[in-house]
Amino acid sequence: MAKKPNIYFGTDVTKKYEVDDGQWFEHKKMNEGQKRLYESKTNNEYKMNPNTQEMTMNLKVGEERQAMFDVVVISYRVLWGNEDTFKEGKKVNGNWDDQAQWEEVRDGMPSDLALKLQEDIADLNNLLNKKK
Repeated sequence: MAKKPNIYFGTDVTKKYEVDDGQWFEHKKMNEGQKRLYESKTNNEYKMNPNTQEMTMNLKVGEERQAMFDVVVISYRVLWGNEDTFKEGKKVNGNWDDQAQWEEVRDGMPSDLALKLQEDIADLNNLLNKKK
């Protein structure tokens, strides 16, 4: 009997990052197109003055995490303001069902939670070695 071939294309690898008490973010492993989009959004501009040999860089450190979240987070469920108010969202055909709510959740996320989520995404996408 012939061995079944491995399927590499047309599948999504997803992971749920659990916060606690039913709160979570689901993200996916980037495909090549998504990785290219992420990298183009986080590309730093370098300029060099040929006369003085001075180099300047345009760094957008905060934009990198935002771009990462926008590219790979595909759904979320978080408590907002009190224990009775959940905000939930998911991407449908690559677009958020409520873009404004996603931006509010993304930008209102506590920074320590954002860093942990970023680490979880970087781990799934083998980006940790790149940063070291």
